[in-house]
Amino acid sequence: MDDRYQVGQLIEELAFGNIYEASDTLIQRKVQIFRYHVPTTGSEEEWQEAFHATSAELATASHPGLPIIYTHGIDDEGPYTIRQLLDCTILNSRLAESGPLSEYEGWELAHQMLEIHDAAKPSGNFHGALDANHIGLTTRPSGKKFYSITDYGLAEVSRRMHNNSDYLGAPYLISPEQGKGEPANEISQLYAIGQLIFHALAGGHPWIETSL
Repeated sequence: MDDRYQVGQLIEELAFGNIYEASDTLIQRKVQIFRYHVPTTGSEEEWQEAFHATSAELATASHPGLPIIYTHGIDDEGPYTIRQLLDCTILNSRLAESGPLSEYEGWELAHQMLEIHDAAKPSGNFHGALDANHIGLTTRPSGKKFYSITDYGLAEVSRRMHNNSDYLGAPYLISPEQGKGEPANEISQLYAIGQLIFHALAGGHPWIETSL
């Protein structure tokens, strides 16, 4: 990464890397930089090839509900992805402050999540674990709501780099096939959308207090 980007505060720590806010000094805009943990086993050439290939696949997915991937690369600190920093409210914060979504709002959320799923499907990547903590909500002056998936693809890049199908996320979000050690697929994505809608309409997740 060159001097074009000035890294700012840490936004979030995930199991497989960290998200930072940064400034693009060339065009004066805020961006998001995700730093992946470097694999400690396996061939360096292989994990780098997997990183570049998967990142390129994700960049082909285009939808207003997906952060734009500006670039990706590997430097002395390891692999990184520079993405659009969305100006939005986190859905979980909205639920905590104002309670469950209305039936119509739930329909809006479901409709937009399915649209995002269809847009991303050709890339061959599936989220499989939609968390209300990583769903963005933007309300236009007209009142129309737009939802986004702020962490789409990050876990998949990490899995392929590390050459495993380990589930990376909250245990209560896991789909049955992922629980068996299989990678996320289209069915996992629909399951993830379903449990997210339940959470948004009921104000809580159905499995959050269930043991692993």
